[in-house]
Amino acid sequence: MFRNFCNVIFALFLREIQSRFGSKKLGYFWAIFEPFAFIAVFAFIRSSVFNTQINGVNNAVFITISFLSFLLFRNIVKKALDAFDANSALFFYSAVKPIHTVITRILIELFITLILYIILCCIGWFFMINVIPDNVYLLLLSTFWLIWFSFSLGLLFAIIGTFYENFKRTIELVLAPLMFVSAVFYSVDGMTPTFRDILLYNPLVHLMEMFRASYFSVMSLKYVDFLYLGFWTLVPCYLSLYIYIKAHKKIRAYV
Repeated sequence: MFRNFCNVIFALFLREIQSRFGSKKLGYFWAIFEPFAFIAVFAFIRSSVFNTQINGVNNAVFITISFLSFLLFRNIVKKALDAFDANSALFFYSAVKPIHTVITRILIELFITLILYIILCCIGWFFMINVIPDNVYLLLLSTFWLIWFSFSLGLLFAIIGTFYENFKRTIELVLAPLMFVSAVFYSVDGMTPTFRDILLYNPLVHLMEMFRASYFSVMSLKYVDFLYLGFWTLVPCYLSLYIYIKAHKKIRAYV
């Protein structure tokens, strides 16, 4: 059974890669260059325009880790929204389940992010910038938690969006400005107490702080509420899997 699952995921992975990049000229190039361009621009803005510097923290690495983390979350949720519709023709085969398409898209986004991370690390080493995290275990925990959190929300949104088309548009509209209230360009430690308390209602802010604390020992986890973050991970995960189990046949028929 597990072998069949792996075969289906692998086949979907190859199909998704081909449909997303293979049919476009320079498709692979733009998948890497576009995030890199954003990181370069925002790193320049943070260091030059706002002149923000934290002792022991490299602005380029700060922006890179934060932006890659948010990009992984946003892309997983965004691609999960359309996973069922984009692969509806494959549901004719009993071996292909709707949830397989979501898992496949998560793996692709993780693969792209990993490639981008390796390239950026190589660039950092070339310019003699320290790109080694201070706490590798915390980095792995943060990455796993972000993927789990993104999967939970992505699957839940995909199921709801299958039956309510306007819901997809609403989520896409929310994802656009979400970057600016998720502490991607700044640390909550530098915010005023009132603004900080408001920001911490966003679970993504807690994840951003975890990622940065894994890279910079001078940045602590004092603002990370693991119980709150666990709530926003476990509840959507339970709801999405429960609804999926109950409605996966309707999803097949509806799309």
